[in-house]
Amino acid sequence: MDLIRASALQGFPELVDELGGDSSAALRRLRLDPALIGDSEAFLPFPSVVRAIETAAAELACPDFGLRLSERQGVEILGPVALIARHSTTVGEALRGFARYLAVYSPALRIDFDELDARTVRFRFTILASSPVRRAQTNELALGVTVRVLRMLIGDQFRPVAVSLPHTAISTAARYIEFFGCRPRANQDFCGFDFHASELTRHLADDAQLAVLVQHYLDAAPTDPAGLLLTQVRHLVTRSLPTGGTGIEPIAAHLGLHPRTLQRRLGGHRTTFEQLVDEVRRERAERYLLESDLPLGHIAALLGYSEQSCLSRACRRWFGESPRAVRTRGQDRSAVV
Repeated sequence: MDLIRASALQGFPELVDELGGDSSAALRRLRLDPALIGDSEAFLPFPSVVRAIETAAAELACPDFGLRLSERQGVEILGPVALIARHSTTVGEALRGFARYLAVYSPALRIDFDELDARTVRFRFTILASSPVRRAQTNELALGVTVRVLRMLIGDQFRPVAVSLPHTAISTAARYIEFFGCRPRANQDFCGFDFHASELTRHLADDAQLAVLVQHYLDAAPTDPAGLLLTQVRHLVTRSLPTGGTGIEPIAAHLGLHPRTLQRRLGGHRTTFEQLVDEVRRERAERYLLESDLPLGHIAALLGYSEQSCLSRACRRWFGESPRAVRTRGQDRSAVV
């Protein structure tokens, strides 16, 4: 199943309610838990998120719904991917990091940027997952968030040179110009925008908001320095599990370390990266099996396993019994209580 962090719908309930809708009812119709919306640690089915956005825009007769929603979001929705900016000195470096690790946010999405010539760079946003519904609002949400992130990194003066939409224009020319600073080209063969190549070498703006975000993701740990690295690694592994991005390379990159350096430092704590990943998986597996009724295949995916059989083998190693037996044991205990 294609998943995306629940932060992709950050601001959705407030926007829907302000426009006269019932966000809780809209989300529950699609079997989306309203309590998870905005949580960068939780994951939602990507098709359901697309349906929520597109359906809300249609039912509320709000043609610029995607752009409005993007105004309530920023780099923080990317979860651990936002940490890329911590170790980036230029806009180009940050964008390359975002592109490389976007799967940590959602494997259903991809971004690319290429230099068209010495003066112009083209940014492309692609939805890899199939979807039975129109995705115009979702495309515009993604473009809107990207432009806002670039304005945070560069400054409010950032404006695309040209914007390309893979669908017919769904908002007014005035609204597009107000948001992007230019009128988009509709019905193009890609979703994206062009901007000046000189922006890639621009040093990142000294942004207080970005500093707060970095603190949130890296410093939410004990004040004991000895346990800080272990807590940070476990924190990043936990957030990356559902997308399978638990290799040591991306985690080390988030921390600004070479993989061998990270492994060496973990060795100083008498553990290894692989052991930490296994511990996190074990804890999450026990929680899902005992506290939820999620299908076993879904749990396997949330733990970063490609097949349910991997979960079964791991449970026998961890608990000495199958996933179903672990769940049954938990249900029996609840019945006694």
